[in-house]
Amino acid sequence: MLRHRVKDYLAGDLEQRYCKLGIEEDVFINYGFVTRSLQARIHPRSERSVAAGEGQPRPAARRRQAQLLLDFVSERGAVHPREVDNHFSHGSVKN
Repeated sequence: MLRHRVKDYLAGDLEQRYCKLGIEEDVFINYGFVTRSLQARIHPRSERSVAAGEGQPRPAARRRQAQLLLDFVSERGAVHPREVDNHFSHGSVKN
């Protein structure tokens, strides 16, 4: 995509300059690169960063759910998302 949008871009240019650009790989609408400040805004903050005044703490129910998920994956190793859905009975979702 960059080849079409950036004048004189050559394959590999981004990878060579990645560390100096202050960007992170992520998904925001599409897969690509976002600034570190945007990435910090679109992902939940850790409890530690919340203590530093960088966001709202996660509700207790959400923390419990995250811990149960972590325990499930830790016990089984690599799991398919379908296994997780079946185990936790999250139900269906609408796109």
